[in-house]
Amino acid sequence: MKISTIIPVYNCETYIEQTLEILRLQSFPKKDLEVIVFLDGCTDKTPEIVKKYQKNHSDLHLKIINSSQNVGSSKARNKAASVAVGKYIHFMDCDDLINEDFYTELYKSAENTNCDVAVASFYNEKYPKSSILFDNDIIIKSLQDKIDYTQVDKHGYAWRYLIKRSFWEENDFAFPEDVKYVEDLVLMNKLIYKCNYISLVPGAIYYYKYRANSMLNKNTDSERRGADYKKALSELNNFFTKSHINYSVNRLPVSYIRLFNILPLLSIIDFGNDKKVFLFNFIPLFKIRNKIKIQKYK
Repeated sequence: MKISTIIPVYNCETYIEQTLEILRLQSFPKKDLEVIVFLDGCTDKTPEIVKKYQKNHSDLHLKIINSSQNVGSSKARNKAASVAVGKYIHFMDCDDLINEDFYTELYKSAENTNCDVAVASFYNEKYPKSSILFDNDIIIKSLQDKIDYTQVDKHGYAWRYLIKRSFWEENDFAFPEDVKYVEDLVLMNKLIYKCNYISLVPGAIYYYKYRANSMLNKNTDSERRGADYKKALSELNNFFTKSHINYSVNRLPVSYIRLFNILPLLSIIDFGNDKKVFLFNFIPLFKIRNKIKIQKYK
């Protein structure tokens, strides 16, 4: 098996069949693609839909992992990654989209360059100006260039990367299971830091869909969200400082980040077009407007 696609699923009955169909219709050979769906304590009809799809489409190598309880996306991804058999692994959200040649282009680039990580372009439906669309295939080895070209310190989404499984296992990478939000931000930065080099793949495009009822778009659990963001930013700040990398976490001036470390009562949450500073993780104080354009690297 060449690629294992890992999809944690919790109550996604509206979109999961569409996601599976997109995977089945990939130009990448289905015999070389393993799809692992982790049913994370679903309470809707998602399990029925996935099992029916598995029965009706035996040409897709669909593996199902059932959990009677909702364990969260981090634990779901870790468990699925531990049973994956593909040479490469990719983490996909259950309600997003990819272009038809997504895996063909990523796999070709990874194999031709022998890189540990191949990076896809992505389009953010809600905040198009924060999208990153690559113009040409580029191989990057310099640590600073890897950070700058991917903007992984801001866009640390796991679904952007096709990752060599041996590299993942040799470094004992795992998603932090003690956080609920931005669980991939720090991990993906460490992954980019440690990989031999990366290839940018313009022909692979991930479409990050806006779903009004998704966990990240609900105005609930703001205190937990603020705490998780603050913890991630602090850890990322320490990681970059120790690594001697020129950076600004989430593209904020370093002085802002240091201020938040000094004042533990403050936290910051990125909402795409702007960032909001909170007191006690839930009392909004002010906004910091982002100035981000679609990035096209030549």
